[in-house]
Amino acid sequence: MNTQYYLILCTIKFNVSSNRTWPIKDGYRPGFNFGGESFLSGVIKLLDKKELLPGESCDAKIYFPSDLHVANISKGKNFTFTEGPNQIGEGYVNDVLGWVDY
Repeated sequence: MNTQYYLILCTIKFNVSSNRTWPIKDGYRPGFNFGGESFLSGVIKLLDKKELLPGESCDAKIYFPSDLHVANISKGKNFTFTEGPNQIGEGYVNDVLGWVDY
């Protein structure tokens, strides 16, 4: 049985000013905020790099396992991603593909 995930295509930037100094790699699971007080857990898949270092940007897929708060996600929307209270980076939604098998 396949698992369904809500999939978006985006561009993400790893902030230099974050507390994280080691690279982001496929499978990284930060919290995401698309505005408001609600955070959403998701899995990052880098598209054009093996790892993302502080200060770098790249295109990525993000898979969200829950339908909780996905109504806040839309094409053109900006978002942030965090580890606990620390903002690690930011992103921009290029496209929303919706529910897909993972």
